[in-house]
Amino acid sequence: MTDDKKTDKEDDQKTKENTAQSNVPNFSQIKVSLFDLRQKMTNLWEEAGNKPSPEHAEILKQIETMALEKHDTEAMHHYGWILASGEHGVAKDADEGVALIQKAAENGYAPSYAYLGDIYAGHVDILDKKDYRFGRAYQMYRKAAAQNHDYASFRLALMSYEGTGAQKDTAVAKDYVDAALPSGSAYAQYLAGMMHYDGRGYPENPQEAFNLFTKASQNMSIEAPFDEKIYYQIMYWRGRCLFEGAGIKQDRIEGYNLIKSAADSDCRKAQDWIDIENTKSGNEEMHAFLEKTLSSFVEFNPGQSGSGEIRVIGNPRHPDDGSPLASFSKAKNQSKEPLSKEEVEKLLQPLDNLIGLKNVKNEIRNLVYLAHMQCVRQARGLPVAPVSLHAVFMGPPGTGKTTVAKMLGEILHGLGYLQSGHVVETDRSGLVGEYIGETAQKTRRTVDAARDGVLFIDEAYALTQSGSGMDFGTEAISTLVKLMEDNRERLVVIAAGYSQEMSEFLASNTGFRSRFSNMIEFDPFKADELVLVFEKLCKENAYEMTDNAKDLLKSSLKKQLSGGQLSISNARGVRDLFEKTIRKQAKRIITENLMDDKDITLIRSEDIFVSGKASQGNVTFLGD
Repeated sequence: MTDDKKTDKEDDQKTKENTAQSNVPNFSQIKVSLFDLRQKMTNLWEEAGNKPSPEHAEILKQIETMALEKHDTEAMHHYGWILASGEHGVAKDADEGVALIQKAAENGYAPSYAYLGDIYAGHVDILDKKDYRFGRAYQMYRKAAAQNHDYASFRLALMSYEGTGAQKDTAVAKDYVDAALPSGSAYAQYLAGMMHYDGRGYPENPQEAFNLFTKASQNMSIEAPFDEKIYYQIMYWRGRCLFEGAGIKQDRIEGYNLIKSAADSDCRKAQDWIDIENTKSGNEEMHAFLEKTLSSFVEFNPGQSGSGEIRVIGNPRHPDDGSPLASFSKAKNQSKEPLSKEEVEKLLQPLDNLIGLKNVKNEIRNLVYLAHMQCVRQARGLPVAPVSLHAVFMGPPGTGKTTVAKMLGEILHGLGYLQSGHVVETDRSGLVGEYIGETAQKTRRTVDAARDGVLFIDEAYALTQSGSGMDFGTEAISTLVKLMEDNRERLVVIAAGYSQEMSEFLASNTGFRSRFSNMIEFDPFKADELVLVFEKLCKENAYEMTDNAKDLLKSSLKKQLSGGQLSISNARGVRDLFEKTIRKQAKRIITENLMDDKDITLIRSEDIFVSGKASQGNVTFLGD
């Protein structure tokens, strides 16, 4: 073998080894779906807090090289989109980006023609409104449709139906629907729903309209190209049907939530609807409904139905500015005069009064001091560094996690850091849907309910634990990560659960570690602390223990704790023990016919419910 051939072989081997070591596909050797790579790049960007990472930068560089140097048609389309939109840290250059997409289209790439149609029609935020060209958009869609591009065919039909960029012609829309509906096209289902709702092209049939909107929502993936905008338009129409009771049992609260979620996702139809309803003069009925909606969340309870509801602890507070929609606006928290040190300590007093939880109190105090300082700096006109108060509460059930979350919401509201301070409690069922597209919607709805307060996710680790082959927990996580970033100044998210499971949960998404920077451990209560919890229950319910009863209670608790009985190591276990004790006491009182006030309020040692054996002096009590 010659030296040259040997060197070539060694170089080839090194190239293969370097490629194998990289997690990023090398486009010069492997043809992959550039859309999938762009989606991966988007996930990396969001997980890093909308910042570049080495892997993100490598993917971006390879797409750029493929587009500008190798003139790969698909790469030109995707890099043109990145330039035109100014995404992923790239300086926005609409002209250069559109030119690249145009080149890809001229090379015969149908999605580029469809995307150019979206650009000229203003469906994506690339051009200024003055530069929209609906006639040109129609021509671009026609070229894509000629290559059997379903989305472009749908857009042509919709433009004819609405008379935008083309002559108004319902027959054209109906021809498209009749041809595409049998194949299960989500676009055709959506347009057919509109036609049944309006009674144009098909007989007016609200029930069929709602059914078609629902099918379209189920069949459309929010992650697929072109689909996100349409998905939220469908959400708006489903909300309209529910709000009006058109073809479905009326549910104005659920309907409004869908419309609001669509509006928050830049659906113009939904935004226009909300603006109109909010500015209608003399619309007392609508205003009364919206005022009721602000307090209606307290009626939701988790686990009551398969839909996975949410529960709000405390009443949401909203500014009295005369508008029932004020709570749904995107305005930042109203500033207020910062509290004095004494006032801050007064807010912390209920937390300090809790039994045990020394470490938890210190950690919460640190968070409160940080939030207070943010308020002080803002009031004085000083720069306010972006900080995160999102936290992970780790520990067994019954150790006070929900109680502390509620107190934290009230304290942050008292500081002026959160406008409302209410706590929305949910779990996996309140975030994860059962079909494609439902999960993002449910997660957004839950976050909407918690905005300006605290979102408490119990057993959050369940989002990554499912025995199902098709699970949407990861979609809920990705949606939540983005919403946490978008609502940083108006939302505190607390994820709670067992310590080990929560550690695995945080490891499941790299973006979580950076956002949940406050890890708070809730340790099981000690025996002395459990006795104090029991005494507190006695005091609240007008009972009093004898000294012998206290000694026996403490002895029994220590024995159970040393035996590893975690069920007794928390406040719930003590509450259960208290209930069993007063049942025993009631039986003794009735049996002995002791009915004066002192007798019926006194708990003796023989009343204490004992699990297993417990000793008091030379007396051994057998378990109940």
